[in-house]
Amino acid sequence: MRFRAQPYFWIYRKLLHADYAGALSRSDILIRWFPQSARFHFLRGSVLHYAARLTESEQSFRISIAKARNRARGAERVALTSLGHVLLLLGRFRDATAAFEASNKLDPQYAGALNGLAEALLRQEREPQRALLLLENAINLKQGNVRTRNMDRHSLANM
Repeated sequence: MRFRAQPYFWIYRKLLHADYAGALSRSDILIRWFPQSARFHFLRGSVLHYAARLTESEQSFRISIAKARNRARGAERVALTSLGHVLLLLGRFRDATAAFEASNKLDPQYAGALNGLAEALLRQEREPQRALLLLENAINLKQGNVRTRNMDRHSLANM
């Protein structure tokens, strides 16, 4: 296993058993060791999202986005999309739309941002035709990439 993946699996083992406190503790340890790491703040935000601690999750995703800015475009687009999903759950549809659009601007070929943007538009009962077009594009992007088609089947099913 590559060193870069080990922290993810270390936290993921706790999430497999719905041990959110344990996963959060592990992500906090990593942040203490590597406070400038956008990815570890992202992991913390994800754990908090799964634990339904949405306000705290939003804060961690925003920190991750700030730390990824101008360094890791891939990390920034994923964190923006995750932030958008948290904002949807909080009922802040305009903010969610802005997060998904910012992610889409960084990478127009990222299906997750297109899917999230479509969901935000539908929840606001705005532009249903555009939402369907966004979903169609997201599905085509997922199906057109062998890696994401096989690895992210849950995302494709959600779309």
